[in-house]
Amino acid sequence: GLYPATRYWYQVGGQNNANCSSGVFNFKTAPAYGEVSFAIFADFGVAMMGESITCLETDVKREAIDLVIHAGDIAYDLFGDMGRDGDTFLNNIEPVASQVAYMVAAGNHEANDGFNQYTQRFRNMPANSGTIFREEFGEAPNSWWYSFNAGLVHFVAISTEVFFIDSPELMARQLAWLEGDLARANADRSAHPWIVVFGHRPLYCSAKLKNCEVEPRVFRPQLANLFYEQGVDLYVSGHSHVYERMFDIAPGDLQNDTYTSGESTMSTVDMPATTFVVSGVAGPD
Repeated sequence: GLYPATRYWYQVGGQNNANCSSGVFNFKTAPAYGEVSFAIFADFGVAMMGESITCLETDVKREAIDLVIHAGDIAYDLFGDMGRDGDTFLNNIEPVASQVAYMVAAGNHEANDGFNQYTQRFRNMPANSGTIFREEFGEAPNSWWYSFNAGLVHFVAISTEVFFIDSPELMARQLAWLEGDLARANADRSAHPWIVVFGHRPLYCSAKLKNCEVEPRVFRPQLANLFYEQGVDLYVSGHSHVYERMFDIAPGDLQNDTYTSGESTMSTVDMPATTFVVSGVAGPD
């Protein structure tokens, strides 16, 4: 494996054909322990890269962030124009993703062809949850849900989309894996005292949209209690295209259709329940 907090230089391509090789890139691995800085967002595509990608590149160059997390709705869309939109997006984000870890979760805009573009393009995610099988692409490393450690944080990527694709088998597999992963992380917080989960759709948000009033009722009953019981500190999502930062929310009436269904101590230090954040990226419009 690679050493933590170490800079490496690398080139992608064939040894015998310079025309098929990339330039020489470098990156610095995240620290094994201690503080880690990360940028996290969702709903980010080709049309809105502009100043945002410039800011990310600047932060990467000055080593202000150790990794980037993109919680779904990537490129708008990866499969657009026969996949060319996905190519354009990934080429544009190369100055960032070639130097720091670029970690992803699937959103609803990745659903085309059974999430085929997402699954194939991001086969390099930590496949510590095994493999995924779909008729559209066969068997592949499971980048739909996985976990990794960086600095003081245990990060967990989940797929909120499995609750919307009529696949009880995938729902059950993810929940069983998630229960085990969170239990192990919660049992030993000596090295990684923080648990951060990211997925595309929010569990709690207040916008007057189905994204907040209807959809969370589909998967909140399966996730809210689990997050609370295993001490998840932070859940970050996107999807509703408005920025919201909730106080800590403990499960209340899980079938209620508003963010007020939970119970909060309104703490900002040593929160007794999960804090919920919705990334404010505006989406393709």
